[in-house]
Amino acid sequence: MANKYFLFLFFSAQFLTAQCWQSISASRYGSCVVADNGSLWSWGNNASGELGIGVTGGIRNIPTQTGSDQDWKPVSEKTTIQTALKNDGSLWSWGLNNSGQLGHGNTTNINSPTMIGTASDWKSVYAGKNQEFVIAIKNNGTLWSWGRNDYGGLGLGDTALRTAPAQIGSDTNWETIAVGGYFALGLKTDGTLWSWGDNGSGQLGFGDFANRVSPTQVGTANDWDSIYCGYNHAIGVKNDGSIWVWGYNGYGQLGLGDTVNRNAPVQLTSMNGIQKIATSIDSIYFIKTDGALWVCGRNNYGQLGLGDYSDRNIPTQLGTENSWQDISGGFYHVLALKSNGTLWSWGHNNYGQLGDGTTIIRTSPVAINCPAILGTQENKLTELRIFPNPTNSSVTFSEEIKNLELYDFTGKKIKSYSSTISKIDLSQLENGIYFLKGKTTSGLIFNQKLIKN
Repeated sequence: MANKYFLFLFFSAQFLTAQCWQSISASRYGSCVVADNGSLWSWGNNASGELGIGVTGGIRNIPTQTGSDQDWKPVSEKTTIQTALKNDGSLWSWGLNNSGQLGHGNTTNINSPTMIGTASDWKSVYAGKNQEFVIAIKNNGTLWSWGRNDYGGLGLGDTALRTAPAQIGSDTNWETIAVGGYFALGLKTDGTLWSWGDNGSGQLGFGDFANRVSPTQVGTANDWDSIYCGYNHAIGVKNDGSIWVWGYNGYGQLGLGDTVNRNAPVQLTSMNGIQKIATSIDSIYFIKTDGALWVCGRNNYGQLGLGDYSDRNIPTQLGTENSWQDISGGFYHVLALKSNGTLWSWGHNNYGQLGDGTTIIRTSPVAINCPAILGTQENKLTELRIFPNPTNSSVTFSEEIKNLELYDFTGKKIKSYSSTISKIDLSQLENGIYFLKGKTTSGLIFNQKLIKN
């Protein structure tokens, strides 16, 4: 009985503290997430202040808050641990600055978030797996870059590094960017695809291996919808949902069944119905519209999550679950969110970048709990009462609820209630432990454990 009670406490605490993250970004040897309350959290390598926690050196193997601000915009697969936007449109950076990639006009490392200039009209920011150069788009559609520029990855017409944002050309119709190791892809609002920088593996998609130091259009098609970059490989999705791949393929990351590089886009016909794509440096991750996760490429640290270290040169499904919602790849590790809001990680972990409290490599997904301050914060926001609890039939809320989700003991969503309610019928449920997550009509958020007997 004591063991059962311990397991109950462990799993209920884990569940209640697992649903606090809204967006994720894995970088070189670290991870960065924005919590539901808008706060920023990081973990992993901090040798140059990459975590932004006000100190330099060491590692952190659990989520650690970066500053105390709660106005960070969501991060994504295409951003990194060192650069982020706030809700007011200002751009902030911290960490390693050996190539001026922090954008402050110097090459001095910074161990806490510092605003870049005074502009507050930044729309989006993008950085590559090596964290050495950055590209950003302003609200007016102009394109800017700074940092390392050995191969012309800044798109400025030369190979000189920049320590502060410099405008790329004069076009005002840039829609989105993806940054690789030392190259970049760009989409314009007219659906055309552009690329520049290193092309040693054909990753620019021109059918050759010559570098470009300025944005150059790839083909004549104007039906590109989204773009993604690994270190030396690229992925593009067209408006019809078709997926195209090119560049380095030494580990089968293009998913074409071989390890031959491609220097022009080739359709990946085995993949369709994709809602999300992410990369690590030599791997690709696909989330299908049914929530299933498929992976291919390099697997030397278990970054494919398949429970082994074998590369895959065709997309292979990770497990049988269909609840994956978002994903982001670093060098050799991965972060992913499920539809129930839980955070998972796997792969390389020498710097604690998985956030599971260890430095052990994981070849399969492991759950990452929320810090206690976040896990308890929601419950502190409200004095909402749910009664009777335990119950054998129904429960009543002391305040009207407008959004409510019911989960079982394993974290599986049982039911959602979208209309305003003050009571729910549980008579058809089996006896056991359940969890309620929702928001009241007054805007208060809550997580509550419920026992049906």
